[in-house]
Amino acid sequence: MADETTKDAAATSQDKPAKAPKKQEKAERKGFHLFHPAMDFTDEPLHKHNWFMYVAGFIIRPVAYLLFRIEVRGKENIPAADGEPVLYVANHVSFSDPVVMWVSTYPRVTRFLARSNLWRFPVLKGIISRVGAIPVDPESADTKAIKRAAAALKRGECVGIFAEGTRMRNPEKVYKPHAGFVLIANMGKAKIVPVGITGTDRIKPPGQKLLHLPKVTITYGEAFSVKDFADVPKAERTQAIVDETMRRVFELRDAADFRGPIRPGLPPFGIVEGVDTAQDKAAE
Repeated sequence: MADETTKDAAATSQDKPAKAPKKQEKAERKGFHLFHPAMDFTDEPLHKHNWFMYVAGFIIRPVAYLLFRIEVRGKENIPAADGEPVLYVANHVSFSDPVVMWVSTYPRVTRFLARSNLWRFPVLKGIISRVGAIPVDPESADTKAIKRAAAALKRGECVGIFAEGTRMRNPEKVYKPHAGFVLIANMGKAKIVPVGITGTDRIKPPGQKLLHLPKVTITYGEAFSVKDFADVPKAERTQAIVDETMRRVFELRDAADFRGPIRPGLPPFGIVEGVDTAQDKAAE
């Protein structure tokens, strides 16, 4: 008798249709989840199901301004909440750079491209997914990340990217900027806003364990379009846009840095001819 009951229960469970992917996802979203690793907002509008973003704006933003005395220059170059989307391209020297950019553009929220290996940590994955970060493999031409970023721009959202691909903590190191951002701006039909960040490298200087509270300055330059380079030969256009963008980025950075230029004696603004091969091929 018990065996028959068990068989009937098993048959009943097998007869029940499996939850559709969307219904399953909706069920997972019900209830209160602080950093639910299964909740991915990468491909959704930033304001959908996203209470965390508002909490971060009201709590993290004033705390960051208080601790680091953040000075924002070029505020007129930050789009209004209902303005057109832009692609921010900034220098990168600290883990705190995305935070500084995020709080300085709020309430116009910016989603960032971040290294895909950050998604290995459940809690961190939950946080960066909540603010709409887009995972990208910096070692390859990550076409999926490029399409995601372009789609966000088309939805009217602003996107931030660090073209250096990694934190440049060694001021004497010559780097090769990635060209993927040119393709993102072109596909997303958005203008590029160069951004110079100074002071964040002193929050945790190399070799020191304790965090410091230096003054941080972030400067937003004037927006420009990839269409401005229409007269440049096609074979040279991507490189020309990369060079001009990074020239502006480092001009903004160095103008706000009381220590003077960070890369003296190197090619103009630390740029070396040629861009990352994989990203260059993707941009073409």
